[in-house]
Amino acid sequence: MSISYDDVAAGNALENARKDYKNVYKEQQAKANIPIAWEKLIKEKDEILLDVISEKVESICGFKPTHNQVITYLGSFSSVSESSQALSVQAPLIKESVSTHTPQPAPTVPKKTKSRSKIKVMFPDGVEICMPKVNETMVETIRKIGFEKVKSLNIQMYGLPLVSNKKVKEDKYNWSDAGAGVFVLTHSNTEKKLSQLIEINDRLALNLTIKTA
Repeated sequence: MSISYDDVAAGNALENARKDYKNVYKEQQAKANIPIAWEKLIKEKDEILLDVISEKVESICGFKPTHNQVITYLGSFSSVSESSQALSVQAPLIKESVSTHTPQPAPTVPKKTKSRSKIKVMFPDGVEICMPKVNETMVETIRKIGFEKVKSLNIQMYGLPLVSNKKVKEDKYNWSDAGAGVFVLTHSNTEKKLSQLIEINDRLALNLTIKTA
């Protein structure tokens, strides 16, 4: 019995239809689970999420909220539906504005800008460290103090050592390479780094002057 062209074509069409259905199903499942993933990030108080929101707020107004403030705000959404509604509440207004008004050039308004805080460290021997980035100031200050001295204090963050000879969970946390096989965990905001430097100064009795600049 021979197989006609129509039979082959019909078979191919059926197979293609099955593949299309599987692809659509995968896309639907992925889309449906986005709000669930968002809710888990809120409930688990994900450190990366808190840092991202804090830094975005700082870039807008020049002041960084604490993690507790961010957690309190996120906690105001008691469910996925509430957070989804809050995120999408302005959509109809935007659509109506586009359809009924002719776009006008936005007026030029001077923006108030504020540079990000730096940390300045002054040693008793007159050496001052104040790098463009807080991470760099952190690393260079610890370098001058001595990596081994600071490492011996066993200061930890997120359950990880502040100073280490290897990156741990490097896919999740930011580490600064200090060279010579030494890494400093710099996955924190300026306020946290300031408190860590003050702790190092107090515990090693270094008589440093540490302040924001």
